[in-house]
Amino acid sequence: MYKKKNIIQQNDHIIIPKSTLRRFVDDKTQRIYCLKLSDSDKITITNHYPKSFHTEPNFYNPEFDDIVKRYETLIGKWYKTIMDAINNTTIEFLITNRSDELKQDIIELITIQFHRSVLADKKLLTQYIEQGKKRYESSSAHFFRSGRIPQDFLINKQSLFNNNIDQVRYCSQNILGQPNEAIKKTYKEFIPYICYIPNEIDSTFLLTPQHFVPNDEFARFILSPRLALVLYKENFSRRFIYVGGISRNYR
Repeated sequence: MYKKKNIIQQNDHIIIPKSTLRRFVDDKTQRIYCLKLSDSDKITITNHYPKSFHTEPNFYNPEFDDIVKRYETLIGKWYKTIMDAINNTTIEFLITNRSDELKQDIIELITIQFHRSVLADKKLLTQYIEQGKKRYESSSAHFFRSGRIPQDFLINKQSLFNNNIDQVRYCSQNILGQPNEAIKKTYKEFIPYICYIPNEIDSTFLLTPQHFVPNDEFARFILSPRLALVLYKENFSRRFIYVGGISRNYR
């Protein structure tokens, strides 16, 4: 059964990890600059310090905070591993020998960042909770008819109705670290690539509020202004794409 823990006051980054934000810091001001698009008639640029951008005290319950930190650590490991390989000219060897691992991790990173985006959107979160209630009611009826109730189902039920926790927060954050079948199905046949923009090119990747850019043709997970993990439908001759010789931002 879930036991309430002592809460340590901390500012949780709701979607984008602080480590990622710091890679987009302006060297002079030590701030990040953002397009504010909430009002289409008045698009503005705001600036923030990475430490405090889009944070909320104790946004994540303790047990789910551990899941978030594990994936944020995975982002940092891939960034360091890839940059070391680029600097040591072993990048093709890296992506060739760790292609399956890279693809799986890209899908998992996209999944948790998508779920974090859902938690940050009240409308999407409400839809998720309502869908979860319907699934729970359907499963309950099935188990009671069969006469056999799985132990993990009972544990989840106890947590669901535990008066010591915030039910909405607990139920919604249960999606963290869980697979998303729609995402897995969409990118099942896609191929992993690494895209890199060298320093001499006056252009960068755009960091979106969700940390990644998805569509039916590709999914791009941004690691830094010049480095991105990508899933493409096409099977290109090289898995490491060196972005150069362009006159506009590559996005």
